[in-house]
Amino acid sequence: MFPTLFMAAILVSGGIPVQPTVAQAAMNAAIAQVASPADCMKALQTFVPARQQEMRTATGITAELLKEVNDEKVFLARTCLARFGPSSIKSPDLPALAQLYIEAGKPQEATTTMARALAEPMSPGDRPATLTINVILRTAKGDERNARLETLIDELDASPAATLDQKLAAHSQLLDYYRGDHLDAGIIKHSTWMAATAKTLTPEERRKYGAQIAKLLAEK
Repeated sequence: MFPTLFMAAILVSGGIPVQPTVAQAAMNAAIAQVASPADCMKALQTFVPARQQEMRTATGITAELLKEVNDEKVFLARTCLARFGPSSIKSPDLPALAQLYIEAGKPQEATTTMARALAEPMSPGDRPATLTINVILRTAKGDERNARLETLIDELDASPAATLDQKLAAHSQLLDYYRGDHLDAGIIKHSTWMAATAKTLTPEERRKYGAQIAKLLAEK
């Protein structure tokens, strides 16, 4: 139902229905088969670059076209959300649900979902994803937020199950906050973590993360 409504709502030119593009058709097919919020996120992450490529003209892609793709993404994220009852989502799926709320332009629901995730029992292997999403969710700035996020990052860093991807995402987000607020102590702390981490990378990790870390350290 929702994919059909999506096409009827946005794919009309001069009153005549327009055939969906390859990216749109693929996304509609994916939505019809999703079994979890994580499936929705995976489909959206495939859709956005594919749709941007379709919209690109000989001179590139304009801000107006990017907004059009984003509007489609928001609509699709909300369509995906409609397939799930939040109360029926199990603890391991809550981080993906929160991400889906973000993509759907519903930040308050994302925050509520992650507060629920932190409060619920969760296996050590699933906990790092919850911590990471809590850190990268954009919330009102202030000392309380910074102290809360520092506590979450400390737990993330101490978790044997946490991946380098998760740790980098969390530390880079907090580093961005501190740079935006010109808080030197926080900038030094997380830049120091980045520099120390860079020294411990394996050759394979250096190929994957080296440029990202170097860019983060070079930013002012």
